[in-house]
Amino acid sequence: MTEVASPTRKVFVGIKVPLSLARLLTDFRRTRLIDDESIRWSDPNDLHITLKFIGAIATTTITQIIGKLRNIHSPRFEASLAGADVFQDAGVLVVDIHNAPELLSLQATIAEVLSIGGELSNDRAYRAHVTLARWSTTTTSQPGNHDLMRIRLDEYCKALSAQSFVVEEIILYETASAHYRVLEEFKLDG
Repeated sequence: MTEVASPTRKVFVGIKVPLSLARLLTDFRRTRLIDDESIRWSDPNDLHITLKFIGAIATTTITQIIGKLRNIHSPRFEASLAGADVFQDAGVLVVDIHNAPELLSLQATIAEVLSIGGELSNDRAYRAHVTLARWSTTTTSQPGNHDLMRIRLDEYCKALSAQSFVVEEIILYETASAHYRVLEEFKLDG
């Protein structure tokens, strides 16, 4: 059976969280003292820091984006955990990432390079984070539970032996069902 190509694909640029740290972060769900069935936990293989959400674009545009990302030059740098938070309106539990100058510079460069002509612009302020869990904002999930999870996740993160990692590449991802697929990797300068 021949698969019909989708006219658009959902893509974004991000930084993969190393699997060793991703597993430590997702192990938090085993320590939770809150039983809330409405929470969907992220797979450790999917943990990332989004640098630029692009959204649904024509497949032909992906080639142009890859070309633009290949021309970005940025040094490697260290990313480190900064604590936990809840985006209550969006139904998301996150681990914040320190806004290191190199991270902010890389993110701004990517946003600028991909916004030529305004075709991929986004007015939201950038906030580096890793999403650990989501829940529907229309369910009976208890907001107090989410605040308690944030407090416990914050304590959990502070106790981790590994709280940082070296960022060596950026990745163009595609959202594929409930997971992310790597379309292209771009090494940062040594």
